[in-house]
Amino acid sequence: MVSPSEIQASGAVWVWPAESRELVGQYVRFRHEFDVDRVDDVPELLISAASDYAAYLNGEFVAWNQYGDFPWRKVYDRIALTRRLRAGRNVLEIVVYHVGEDFFRYLKGPAGLIYALRNGQTWIASGPQTQWRTESAYRQGPMPEVTRPLGPTFEYDARKTQNVDPWQTIRPQDTFSTDEWPVRDERPIEKLRLEPPAPARVIAQGVFRRDESSNPDATVARRMLSDFLSPRHPQDFYDHSGDLRLPNARGLNVRHESPADGGVYLVIDLGCEEAGLLELDIDASAGAIVDVAWGEHLDILRVSASIGPRNADSRNFASRYIARDGRQTFMHPFLRLGGRYLQLHVSGAKRFVLHYAGLRPTPYPLEHRGRFETSDWLLRTIYDVSVRTLELCMHEHYEDCPWREQSLYANDARNQALCGYYAFGEYRFPAASFMLFAETLRDDGYTEMCAPARIEFTIPSFSMLWVADLGDHYLYSGDASLARSVWPKVSRMMDTHLSRLVDDVLPCPTGNGYWHFYDWAAGLAGGYGPGYERVFVDGVRFDAPLNACFVMALDAAVRLARAADDPTAAERIAQQARRLRAGFHAKFWNTERELYKTYVGCDAPDHWAELTQSLALCIDACPDNLTDALRRHLARSDTELVATTLSQSLYKFWALLQDAPRYGGWVFQTVADQWSGMLRQGATSFWETLQGAEDFDHAGSLCHGWSAIPVYLYHAYLTGIRPLEPGFRRFVVDPVVSAGSGSAAVVPTPAGPIEFSWRWVADRLHYRLVHPPQLTPQLSPALADGIRES
Repeated sequence: MVSPSEIQASGAVWVWPAESRELVGQYVRFRHEFDVDRVDDVPELLISAASDYAAYLNGEFVAWNQYGDFPWRKVYDRIALTRRLRAGRNVLEIVVYHVGEDFFRYLKGPAGLIYALRNGQTWIASGPQTQWRTESAYRQGPMPEVTRPLGPTFEYDARKTQNVDPWQTIRPQDTFSTDEWPVRDERPIEKLRLEPPAPARVIAQGVFRRDESSNPDATVARRMLSDFLSPRHPQDFYDHSGDLRLPNARGLNVRHESPADGGVYLVIDLGCEEAGLLELDIDASAGAIVDVAWGEHLDILRVSASIGPRNADSRNFASRYIARDGRQTFMHPFLRLGGRYLQLHVSGAKRFVLHYAGLRPTPYPLEHRGRFETSDWLLRTIYDVSVRTLELCMHEHYEDCPWREQSLYANDARNQALCGYYAFGEYRFPAASFMLFAETLRDDGYTEMCAPARIEFTIPSFSMLWVADLGDHYLYSGDASLARSVWPKVSRMMDTHLSRLVDDVLPCPTGNGYWHFYDWAAGLAGGYGPGYERVFVDGVRFDAPLNACFVMALDAAVRLARAADDPTAAERIAQQARRLRAGFHAKFWNTERELYKTYVGCDAPDHWAELTQSLALCIDACPDNLTDALRRHLARSDTELVATTLSQSLYKFWALLQDAPRYGGWVFQTVADQWSGMLRQGATSFWETLQGAEDFDHAGSLCHGWSAIPVYLYHAYLTGIRPLEPGFRRFVVDPVVSAGSGSAAVVPTPAGPIEFSWRWVADRLHYRLVHPPQLTPQLSPALADGIRES
């Protein structure tokens, strides 16, 4: 029996107009008027919604952003209202947007809002006193998808805010209880910050013509991409052009005559990759249409508003705003945008003055407890941009990229969390992300591909890496609470897969519901959808990367079992992991090539990949007499192996750093070459692949969390601080002294910071180490022969 949460105990009930509870794409505004005799010291609002909300008290914006949760386990926010609640009459208004469709970061459920406002011992709660009306300024119903992971775009007509529907009272049929839909948990992490508008600059302007006859049903994004652009010089376009920076108090008054079949356009540069809420500040005539596109680059000399085949509407990075008359500010709180550039196409305007168009950043509140210092400017820049990339991919949970998906993947999250432990020393955020996956564990022993979500296929290897994520978290945080809470599910998951072994290896699951992805490289990206099951018609297929990830999961499960005080299970799983290591070598080793095959069975073609060899080394499946040869293959510039891409390069670097004296210099030179290549092309955050925007049919992300791994490599190896026991109770100090002239770092731990620096002085290694007294260092041989400075 789960005890009721505070919001449930307040007497609040879920509210939503019954006739639209199951509809798609609904915006509803709720209102609650109440009187307060005296304001308590700490008044607060408790609130949960499906799918998202924006709350206003006495006309002031006070909160937004529902935590990503599940219909059967809703999460509520606690919002402090200090200095916002006032004595006398108060008005609480909450706009709720209900998506009503499954996407990669949202799990479909019934529409609803529940809230309780506490002032002293008095509660004001959702129920019969709540009023509602349709938020008619937003276009209701289904809208084109930005992308499948991100969900719908939007359209807003500000003219409709001036003639609104009357308020309606909540009826009994408009309520449902928390027994039906429990609100169990308070948000497990901090709320996002909403910062002032990011500085921007207009960098191009002109007029456009639009041919509506060619495709009258095209999306806003497709129309913007098809518009014919004719540039104009600023001095010929505005009534003054001395300052094109935004925000602009004076405003950029567009005085150019626009064509009847088009309008004017402006291209805006935020100066770097950003993630936040769209904000417009304009003075316009009623009915002026402002189409807004956003993106990460101008590779086609405009923002790529629509990406994909012609007549396909799969990627629509654009929305529409229709102005009322006069000066107006609009912020859309229900879709976080990622990118660097905005493009406005303004049509039907008799007057248009731009004061601002851009993003209000919404960073997760983080403290930079970690620090990395070096005299090498390039390494320092790579580190700083990597940390920036991490921050841009952390909001409600880890996300792969802020522009195209904003989805949580266990594979990506492993890279991100390992970097975050060093950069931020923060453990609640990764724990919350990993717990989301725990809620998605299926009967087949795999998690959903993303969380919270329900998707028609999953990636088996990512499910295994989720368990590795959990093991990493316990090692770095030393906090056994997460391990104990997930252990029953992890134990069931491991037993499910161990029962399926054939010759001490795990066969691939079959059918359309499994995407056997391992890397964005030839032969490793898998496939899914109709016809993929034919791969398995003639028998069982075994994939070396899946089995390697399973061994990693088993090793992590041993650590979790010990944290959960289940030593019997820990020993049993450890024995099974040893069996799988032997089975891996027996199944995939090719004596003739002296390499591991990626696939065996089902007449799978020979496939030889760097990732496969790297994973074999990472899980210690390769006999000692063969490891040197494998590492030589990985470090060759003329290798015949399929190269590892940025997405899984961590495993290649791990494999080589097992012999850091020999390959450490090669690893860090490779990192410098590849990551500086992105910097030389103007990157302000690191990319999904080295092909940048050109990859994935011109939809490559220019900000991807998995590419922040230099943060981890510089701390854990170049400086050499790694935990050996949970919470750094015992830690290794083993810098790669062959890879440079020295470095210094602060590594945050649960017990306090470890400070370490090393440098060469006249061919002698000098170092300094300061650490909390309850932590025990294990010095490398190089340091044992060095000189310790006070």
